[in-house]
This record gives sequence, C-alpha cells and structure tokens, in this order.
Amino acid sequence: MSFARLKQRASLLWYYSIGILGLRSNDIILTSFPKSGNTWIRFFLCNLISLEEWGGEPVTFPKLNATMPELGVNNLFKVWKYNAIPRVVKTHKPYWRIFKGHRVILLVRDPRDVMVSYYHFEKEKRDKSFVGSFSEFIRHPTFGVEAWCEHFASWRSEASVIVTYEDLQHDDVTEFSRMLQAVDVDVDERLIREAATRSRFESMRKAEEKEGVRRSGEFFEEEGEFMRRGERGQWQEYFNSEDMQYTRRIVGKHDIEEYNL
Repeated sequence: MSFARLKQRASLLWYYSIGILGLRSNDIILTSFPKSGNTWIRFFLCNLISLEEWGGEPVTFPKLNATMPELGVNNLFKVWKYNAIPRVVKTHKPYWRIFKGHRVILLVRDPRDVMVSYYHFEKEKRDKSFVGSFSEFIRHPTFGVEAWCEHFASWRSEASVIVTYEDLQHDDVTEFSRMLQAVDVDVDERLIREAATRSRFESMRKAEEKEGVRRSGEFFEEEGEFMRRGERGQWQEYFNSEDMQYTRRIVGKHDIEEYNL
C-alpha cells in the first residue's frame, strides 16, 4: 500500500474517532445510502438556520458544507452555535450501536435510480474507484443493490422517521413538516415553506448565480446530484431483464417492500 493511501486511511480513522467521541445525545442523525438526495435535506435544514439567524442569507454549497457536519469528515467536538434547529449529523454508514438513542431521519430512494446516479458518480471520480459496466456495478458488494438493502435494513427499525425521495418530489413542504415533527423539532410553518422553496434546485441555482460563487470541481459533483433529481425512472434506460431479476431477488431477500419492483 502506498504512503499516500496509508495517510488517507489514517486521516479517515482520526476523523471517525473524533466524530464518534464528539457525538452528543441531542444530535439528530441524517442517514441515507449515497446518491439518495441527502444534500437536499441538508440544504433545507441550513436554509432554516439562515432564515432564523443569518437574515435569509443565500445558502451556497461551501456554506452548507461549513455548517452541516458529517460523521468522519467534520470535528464533532466543535460547539453547535445555532438555535434554529438541533445539530443534524450526516452519515452514509450502516447502523452502529453508537447511534442508539438518537433521533434518526432515514432517507430512501428507489434503489434502481440510486444505482444509476451512484454509477455515474463513481465512474466520474478522479480516483476511479470503480471500473466496469453498469451490470457489474449493481452487483458490486460495496456500491451495489445488496449494499443498498443492507444499509436500509440496518436503519429501518431505528429510524424516528422514514422519508422517501419520491415523496419529497411530490410535496416537499408536507414531507419536511412531517420529518421535523417526528424528530421533535418545532419550526413555524411559514419558515418551513420558505426554506423548502429556497432548497429546490431552481432556487439554489439562481442563488449561486446571484452570489457569483466560483464553482469548483466539488461543487459540480454536488450540483450533478441535484440536476439528476428530477429524472425519476431513469433506471429503465440502464437495467436489462437480468439486472431486474437480480435486483428483485436481492430486495426480496431482505424483505424490503417500500418499492414495488
């Protein structure tokens, strides 16, 4: 193993260690499998903070990432200085015992659409962590359908609320209100509506253009998730009959009935 890879692993271990030790009992956990729309919810929550405490300042991607922490990325020993909402900590990890007792928001998205978005994301990464076909991707133990099922199954009974990406697309205000109520966060309905409006892709794009923020490579990776989010059912262009049979078998094995596959 190269020195650079060892250094990367050591850094990751360090941040997960201080993240785990820095978790507080009143933290809310926001969990999802990658490419399920997690950033959308984080934008909404950050917009609630902005409306309450920043005078409605536009939320950019850099502002979002500096405000909303992620386990294994940010130092969770840092004091949460906002009163609008409790601290919400993002993770893509499966359920661990350290999360026991926390309020949990579990976001899920049709695994077929997740696979398409995740496939493109991994193929476009600089480190080329995956090289192969789409059919190979959905069968991959780390990225594929089995991993999606294991993540969802691990959190299902621990979640305070389960939010689906598709329901958010249908009526984001209602779903955000239901989500906040389920984790005992009291926010005025007017603020929920305004934050939801500001968190839609069209509004965020306008805010970015108005701010004139220089778009980095990281920004485009994040933006791509939002640009794809209107394309429900895109999986139909990627899954062949054998892929669908495999997906149904794996999802059925885990007794997941939330999506009619």
